[in-house]
Amino acid sequence: MDALRFPVSTELKQKVIFVVTRLKVQKSYAFTIAQPQQPNGKRVDYSQTEYARAIKEGAFDDQVVALLKKRGKQWRVLTYNIGATDVVWEGWDKKYGAPAAIFK
Repeated sequence: MDALRFPVSTELKQKVIFVVTRLKVQKSYAFTIAQPQQPNGKRVDYSQTEYARAIKEGAFDDQVVALLKKRGKQWRVLTYNIGATDVVWEGWDKKYGAPAAIFK
C-alpha cells in the first residue's frame, strides 16, 4: 500500500491511508481495491479535487483500484483509478501482462 499511497496522496493533495477491501497477489502482480481515508480515519475531503463535480453528480465510487508489479524488492504502481463506477480494470491483464485470475 505504500507504493500506492504516494501517487494517490499527491493527486488528492492530502495524506491518505487505505482500507483494503480486496487484494489478490499472483506471481509478481498485485490487484487491489481500497477505500482511501485520512490518517485519522475520517473520509477524504474531495471538495478541492477534480472529483468534486463527479461526487455532486453521483458518478463517483469512493475507492481506489490499482495494479502493482513487484520489481526486485519494490512494488511499483502500473496503473490506478480513483472513483470509478465501472470495471476500469477490464483489459489490464492483457495491457500489463498480469494474470487474469487476480481480477476475478
